[in-house]
Amino acid sequence: MNIAGSRCVDVLLTIDKNFILPSGALIVSLVHNNPDVHFVFHVCLPHDDLKAAEVKLVRRASELCKGAASFRLYDFEAFKRFNEICAVLNKRMATQCARVFLSELDLQSEILLYIDADEVCVGAIDSLLCVEFSEKTVLYASAATHMGNELDVCGCKINGYFFSSMLLINLKLWLELGIEDKTIDAIKKYKPKFPDQDALNIVLNNLWQAVPDNCQALWHKAEDSVFVHFIGEKPWNPWTYNKRENQQSVAVYRQYAKMFEPDVCTWLSFKQDKDSYINFNFYATRKATKWLAKKFKNQHKYKAFISFYLLHIYKKVKAKGIINTILLKSNTRS
Repeated sequence: MNIAGSRCVDVLLTIDKNFILPSGALIVSLVHNNPDVHFVFHVCLPHDDLKAAEVKLVRRASELCKGAASFRLYDFEAFKRFNEICAVLNKRMATQCARVFLSELDLQSEILLYIDADEVCVGAIDSLLCVEFSEKTVLYASAATHMGNELDVCGCKINGYFFSSMLLINLKLWLELGIEDKTIDAIKKYKPKFPDQDALNIVLNNLWQAVPDNCQALWHKAEDSVFVHFIGEKPWNPWTYNKRENQQSVAVYRQYAKMFEPDVCTWLSFKQDKDSYINFNFYATRKATKWLAKKFKNQHKYKAFISFYLLHIYKKVKAKGIINTILLKSNTRS
């Protein structure tokens, strides 16, 4: 099956409100670099984040895309069998597994593109739209190890291993083979370290192929890259741009983030509320406030230095407690 003639592409994002800004950057980057494609974005979020996504993501992206994209929001906590995953995994890991619930989506075609929200598109996706699906190919993915390399995953022998950060999925075959239920059953049975990724590799042994090598660059963009995946530290963290080796890649990310939200002052928020674009977890907030305090001290802006350093101490005490903050040597790192 060849999908090159299809110019309507379903794209799945599974996020929470912490990833509204990166999702906006990804959406506008796809539309900007593929003007002849109509995208249908299926955005899955926790129930409590739906309103924030409607206001901060969908309305803004709809205005920017000017008819080149449409949007559908889903409460993944209402998906069938999601509670079964929550019973065996913590909330963060269970959230990652929301991308396997494809039967719950209102899809327009037989092909679905899943992308992690910490990526941006930097070129045309024609190389993806031109791949051939054989009768036994459920999906294309970025290969960690190529077919022919036997690995042990949760006691199961598999032939090659792929990452689930970008998946091009043959929905017809996915549904026919019951991949969704088999993957959920594997998650419940094995409770793997990388829940849906390991489970998908077990279930799809010999039923996947590798995307072209140029499809996904890790952090540093090559000339023919289609996506850049910001694994590890994120380009919206304030300390990331300071690293010389990251500056070019961060500039690529900021190009699209500014298209989505031109006011960079709103990119970072230390308020844990529904209106913020980026809500740091406790550790990242401490690191960010300490980094900013040091930056302002070096610039001799002592009022800002004191403000951010006190906020750093407050977040640290709130996360670890005053006794641990004072006594534990490990606290000196954050």
